[in-house]
Amino acid sequence: MRLLLFFYIVFSFISSYSKEKIFSCDDVIKQDGFFLLKYTFIKFSGTCYIFDDNEKLTNIKNYLDGEEHGIFKKFNNGVRTKTFNMKNNFLDGYYKEFEDQKLVKKVLYEEGEIVNCDVEINYLFRKELKLKKLEQIKNEKNKTHYNELIKSLKVEKTECKIKEILD
Repeated sequence: MRLLLFFYIVFSFISSYSKEKIFSCDDVIKQDGFFLLKYTFIKFSGTCYIFDDNEKLTNIKNYLDGEEHGIFKKFNNGVRTKTFNMKNNFLDGYYKEFEDQKLVKKVLYEEGEIVNCDVEINYLFRKELKLKKLEQIKNEKNKTHYNELIKSLKVEKTECKIKEILD
């Protein structure tokens, strides 16, 4: 009986790895700083185009040997909201944030460290207003968003040059 069980496990293992498998971007998960395919130890390389239920593009992600690498773009209703560069899972290069297709934040990163940062003053005001609204609504989801907003505002106010308009 044990011998049969052993052969079943061995043949199941061999057959599962001998077949060609096609993976999608939904199969990519983040674990311990690496981007891996679900249920495997294979590292993914390639570009993922991620769409919402209405078939509108929401993200473009690039991976090299399981790590975030290259240019990433985020979209909301088909409009670009963020563009940034990654190298070996670190921000490296320009991070740009847009509102109404207008640049509101530009940060230059080198291996995850901020080198230079510019932010538009009206963008900070809008974030402050969001913060005040979140203070009025008390629930767990808003608490997490509130804490993230506080941290980002602190960084933007201390490490960024505040400008009237970014070009």
